[in-house]
Amino acid sequence: MSSRSFLATASCYVPPISRSKLHEIGANRRLALQRKGGKRCIYCFCSFDGEILKREAEDGNREGNEKKKTEWIHFVGIGGSGISALAMLALKQGFEVSGSDIMWNNFMDELQKAGARIFVGHSTSNLESKTGSGLPNALVISSAIPLENNEVAYAKSAGIPIYKRDGWLRRITEHYNLIAVSGTHGKSTTAAMLSYVLSAMGDNLIAVVGANVPQFKEGNIIPGSGPNFVLEADEYDCCFLGLSPSVAVVTSVEWDHVDIFHDEEAVLDTFRKFLQKVKIGGHLIICGDRCIFFGEQIH
Repeated sequence: MSSRSFLATASCYVPPISRSKLHEIGANRRLALQRKGGKRCIYCFCSFDGEILKREAEDGNREGNEKKKTEWIHFVGIGGSGISALAMLALKQGFEVSGSDIMWNNFMDELQKAGARIFVGHSTSNLESKTGSGLPNALVISSAIPLENNEVAYAKSAGIPIYKRDGWLRRITEHYNLIAVSGTHGKSTTAAMLSYVLSAMGDNLIAVVGANVPQFKEGNIIPGSGPNFVLEADEYDCCFLGLSPSVAVVTSVEWDHVDIFHDEEAVLDTFRKFLQKVKIGGHLIICGDRCIFFGEQIH
């Protein structure tokens, strides 16, 4: 692998992988963790310890995708990195997509180019269809959006199903083999690396990362159609507790998001609960050298 550094601030850089390395990885098809110069390198994460990919997941995905093509989803707070990724994925899967936010940004540029209807400012008129009749099939709201928001209040009064980000993630991942990459630091980079490697090896996966990845054609998603779904799983507002992953990755745990977690123990307790969400027979991957920077080790 290249010695170039991985960056995960506003964007992630995923180094190129040589064909010989991909061939070597493909022959093994297991998770290979190797240390180089004191740094951890992820070389492969493919079929796990046996046949974990299920035909039922493939059948469920096909049925779900056909249904999605008739639905209109409106995203409130669509300019956020996490919500914009979900909106782009919805577009690529056949949803009609609209959304609003208080300020325009680059994420909204890309969504508009892809066919979404984007509004600056929150208004009940944003929930009107292009023809002036009909309402969205669902409303997805960012963690930053209060329930008193006028679009949210209108949707509630009109009987439109409303999903916070965690609820929507649960809905769109439930029929997949979910690989949830969590951690206080490093989850964007790790999710991007993992998605890139799997995609380069021919896995037609879906991936959602909370940062722009230059190697991803769609910026922060890979809109595949296979049974695997790689997701950057965020602990903010306990969002990842609604997931049921086949594989959970924890890169690090540290006290962060002090507006949500009042002390270190609250963070640890949330990650413990997340680990309990892994499906029976699933896999847990923890950064072994310094996963926990304080307190007791997670079991």
